[in-house]
Amino acid sequence: MVRKFLLADVLSVVLDKPVSASHYHGMWDLLNFVTEKDLPANQVPSARSRCREYIFNSYPELKKASEETYGSDNFKVILEKLKDDFGEYLELESVQKPRESVMEQFGVRIGGSL
Repeated sequence: MVRKFLLADVLSVVLDKPVSASHYHGMWDLLNFVTEKDLPANQVPSARSRCREYIFNSYPELKKASEETYGSDNFKVILEKLKDDFGEYLELESVQKPRESVMEQFGVRIGGSL
């Protein structure tokens, strides 16, 4: 499944700072979608780390842009520049394999034994 997320929410994940107007809510929503889990607060840091790599693999040019701006406190200017490059939204997929793929890969039924 694919879903669009505000660039600011994506940056909150990759920069480890809440740079979105929604603060942590948009980032948490993104993490829940990508991991297909309802993450408790104590799992957010590890999910953020995993999702950061996934986002960079999906949008490698975003990694370079985030490295250039890392540590800067002028997020409004940075966000506007990145919006020019990427647009206001980025599409992301959930990272979980479809159930059919798991069944084919492991030869088991979900929710029970063969």
